Parts: sequence; C-alpha cells; structure tokens
Amino acid sequence: MTKGSRVCVGTGMLLGAHLGPLARSHIEQAEVVFANVSDGIVELWVQGLNADVRSLQPFYRAGKSRRQTYAEMQAAVMAEVRAGKRVCLAIYGHPGVFARMPHQAIEQARDYPLDHPLIVYRAATLPIQKPRIEHCRLAELPTVAIDLEITVVLPPAGPMPADTEICARLAALDSEHRRVADVA
Repeated sequence: MTKGSRVCVGTGMLLGAHLGPLARSHIEQAEVVFANVSDGIVELWVQGLNADVRSLQPFYRAGKSRRQTYAEMQAAVMAEVRAGKRVCLAIYGHPGVFARMPHQAIEQARDYPLDHPLIVYRAATLPIQKPRIEHCRLAELPTVAIDLEITVVLPPAGPMPADTEICARLAALDSEHRRVADVA
C-alpha cells in the first residue's frame, strides 16, 4: 500500500494575494485538494489550481454541531490519505490559527514522534529586539510559553519524496541543453 501524505496550507484572507508560492505549489501538486475557504469565488479560484478540489462546505448544516462537522471533514481527508494519496487541505486564513479541524487532522495522522524537534519562533518587530528562537521536542510543546505572536516550526519528519515526473522533465531539459551546446 502506498503511503499517503497530507499538508495544510492557508489561502489567506485576500483572494490570491496571501497565498505564498510554497502553499500554491502544494495545492497544484496534490492529488486531492480539500477546500474550506471563505466563499465560493475563492473556491472557484482554488479549483483553477487543481483538477480535483473537493469543497468541505457541504459538511456544514444549520443546527449541526461544529464538533461533528469537523470530525466528518477530518474523516473525509484522512480517508484519502489512507488511500495513499497526496492530499492538500486548503483553509482560509492561516491553517493553524482559529482552525480546529487542521489541528485534529494532524493529531489523527500522527505524522511525528514525540521526540521530533520543533522550533518556537517569534520575529523581532523592532530594531532593538532579538528574535526568539527556541529549540524543543514535540513532547515539550505543552510546557512552552506560546502567545499569538509565536510561530511553531515543525520540520518534516522525513525527506521529501522526489517528484519523478519533474525529475524526468529536468533531465530531458538538461539533455537538450547539452545537445544544443554540443552543436554550437
């Protein structure tokens, strides 16, 4: 069975303007994209980046608890991961701020051991300040002082798998470049 993967990205709050190149790449390269974005226009824009975008909006219903809604969303996402697919979860805003479901999906996926290293980072916002850069382990995270200005950096648990299609295309370009150079 092929091992699936899941990544959460934030689409930001302003259509297209807040989406970074890495997040965009994750959306474009995923086999399945689950979108929980701010409105239908943003969802259409995300659909322009990937052929298999699945809206999470149908999981919401009046009178239905958010806990149940998020559990169902999480189950849909994890079913595709467990089927061996590269899954991208595109969430409006930031995927880790005021977003319970991405955190639950990470918890359920259990992509990382408790001794996995983390970096707790706070940018210096004034010239007289120094950034906070604190190294710790995942198991220590509940004891670390964190506020809204902190970013927790979770490095990958393993090496990124090579994209064989891109590698083949680059090799073909390199071969063509050498051929042209030999003729010249």
